[in-house]
Amino acid sequence: MPSLTVEDMVQGVSLIRNPAIARVFLEMGLIEKWGTGLPRAIQALTDAGLPAPEFKELPISLRVIVHIEDHSVTPRQPQPERPIHLDTPTGVQVYRSGVEVLSSAATILRLVTAEPARRSDLLAALGITQSPNNYIRHIRPLVEAGLLALTITDKPSSSQQRYLITEAGRDWLAATAG
Repeated sequence: MPSLTVEDMVQGVSLIRNPAIARVFLEMGLIEKWGTGLPRAIQALTDAGLPAPEFKELPISLRVIVHIEDHSVTPRQPQPERPIHLDTPTGVQVYRSGVEVLSSAATILRLVTAEPARRSDLLAALGITQSPNNYIRHIRPLVEAGLLALTITDKPSSSQQRYLITEAGRDWLAATAG
């Protein structure tokens, strides 16, 4: 934007080019508020021990250079699986492979204890809409944590897809009941 300087952006000043799109992103939960992204990205780089990015203003664009230590491409090594950690006695939060599972976990896991259920059934049991964001917040973390599994693993978005509880999910559910 012509009236916005690099210094302003680094400080979190934001000018919205398309207010309609910005509002949709805000309502969908894709952004939390205006002007926080660049300062958080810079902070993440410095927290990782990397230098702040370099900004070069060009006649019709902005170039951002992020300096990293190693430019070689190496395959990512698999990380050892971390055990499930119950953050509270009631099991409100679970951490496994860095994934946070919300209190809706117990409701979902109890629902699929007897038989697999559809995504729509799981979200309906929570009393929430079929929004993709609700799936991302409530179901996907359970799959990523290994507490919930797909019945059709090679077609995750199949209309016939069902979710079932895993052995780790049963263990977690038993631990939270006690």
